[in-house]
Amino acid sequence: MRLLTLFFLPVCLWSQQIDVQWNWQGTEKIHVGDLLKRVPKAIGHTVFYEEEHQRFAISISKQLGDNPNIQYSVENVQTQEFQSDLEVDFDLDQFAARPHTMVYKTKGRDVHQVVVQIEPFIVKNNKLHAVSGFTIVRHAVKQLVAQRVQHLTSINSMPPQSGYRFEVNQTGIHKITAAFLRDLGMPISTINPETLKIFGRGGKMLSLINSENEGVNYGFSENHLHLVGMDDGSIDDEDYILFYAYGSTEWNDDSQTAVNLYHDQAHYIISYGGENGLRVNVQQSSAIIDNPQTSASVSLHTEEDLVNIAQMGRKWLGDSFLHNSSKNYSFQLTNRKAATAIDIKLAAAASATGGSYFDLNVENASMSLNLAATQTLTRASEGTISFSTTTASNELDVQLR
Repeated sequence: MRLLTLFFLPVCLWSQQIDVQWNWQGTEKIHVGDLLKRVPKAIGHTVFYEEEHQRFAISISKQLGDNPNIQYSVENVQTQEFQSDLEVDFDLDQFAARPHTMVYKTKGRDVHQVVVQIEPFIVKNNKLHAVSGFTIVRHAVKQLVAQRVQHLTSINSMPPQSGYRFEVNQTGIHKITAAFLRDLGMPISTINPETLKIFGRGGKMLSLINSENEGVNYGFSENHLHLVGMDDGSIDDEDYILFYAYGSTEWNDDSQTAVNLYHDQAHYIISYGGENGLRVNVQQSSAIIDNPQTSASVSLHTEEDLVNIAQMGRKWLGDSFLHNSSKNYSFQLTNRKAATAIDIKLAAAASATGGSYFDLNVENASMSLNLAATQTLTRASEGTISFSTTTASNELDVQLR
């Protein structure tokens, strides 16, 4: 059998700016909360209502290259007066004199994009105007890697209006020192510690069921902090912040994966100024603890998004096995309690006209996974197996064939 692999390399050439234009024609009905309202209709774009900030918006994305030293801004916003003979369900008092705008960069697999979210309606001279275009301008930014500074391109009331981005690798309680804040570029000598805030969800993915995301502040969820040594109103060298962060390798039950589907790194944004930030509630520990917990379960995994075997959906898998090939996977069991059993799980899939199988071997224990042949309406079949074993060594070698 010959395997033909095609590589599509997108090429994106940008000038220093790009103009975005669209027209308005007639009206359409969209959902605003529980109501159905008539609004102006944008040709080629979708007007939607953003529940979090309670305003209308249009989102536009453009493909770009992967250059971390390039930032983007929106300039030269053009508007046109809306025709008064068209009926819309608007209260002019809800609109400002200039549109709220947010610009950010995204990455999906290997595709990099700049996304502009703009409020399409404003009021000028007590008349409704609609945004008909703008210019996306790119700016080269000289930035040291060690500083890890990111200023959000934000206008007006998108919280936070500016901040400093940093990354976390693992899930757990993280300590942010004064030296770290200084390395980020924050002027800690002039900051009121009570206004320190950290925003973000880190590596946690939103639920696939919309109803389970109610009350979630997408992207800008503020985290509760514990400040140590900052009661005097200043950030000294020995002071620090504690907060719980989520890495990008958190297990997700919805997608059955420990690889974040949307980004490779877990980011948070720290800002200061304005209102006081959220803080944890400090409780005194009990003098006597019944049945203290002295051990914990740890999950280790190997997972890569290399193959979409059915060429559809969100299911990606790792290594390919052809012609009875085999591979070994090594794990280091650090601080393992003696004689503790290990739970091993394998998830695999196959696409073949005949049945397929995998043999999983760990020291003297083994198990097989049988996968059914593809059918007329089935592109691939998947399955899982799991078993428990106790190994003599903490150097775990798993063989898969």
